[in-house]
Amino acid sequence: MLPLAQIPDAIAATATAVNDTGIDAAALAKGANGNPVMLLAMAAVALLGGKKVWEVLKQRQEQAHEAKMAQIEAGKSVHAECQSKQNALQEQVATMARVVQSLEERAKAAENRSVDVVQKAESRVSELETKFAQVQQQVAAAEAKVKKAEKAAKAKAKADAKPAG
Repeated sequence: MLPLAQIPDAIAATATAVNDTGIDAAALAKGANGNPVMLLAMAAVALLGGKKVWEVLKQRQEQAHEAKMAQIEAGKSVHAECQSKQNALQEQVATMARVVQSLEERAKAAENRSVDVVQKAESRVSELETKFAQVQQQVAAAEAKVKKAEKAAKAKAKADAKPAG
């Protein structure tokens, strides 16, 4: 396809060829930039209608270009909408990630506190078991004293109950 910048040169070459009622092959070759297919196309245009055909071709090329640009712009606006939605979703994900991180930190702190509480409770239970054992020994010793005292009291009561005599 002929670049838009070269279209005026090609029009001038074909117009010259048509106005002279002969085809200027040098001008056509220059406009075709050494491309044989383009040279043949330009020669066909020169033979079949010259400037008017070039105007129609130029207009079609411009319309196709404008349509393509409109399509690109529409794609950009859709892309911009998608990009803004994606950014919003990424912000939500980042917010959720911060919340999850916060919850993980709080759970870790709670786990550490619970470990401390359990360790303190276990040491306290150990202390209480030791004290309970001491109390049981004291109770057993007191029961032994009470039994001894009861026996002594019974023996004294028997001795006091016997007449002196």
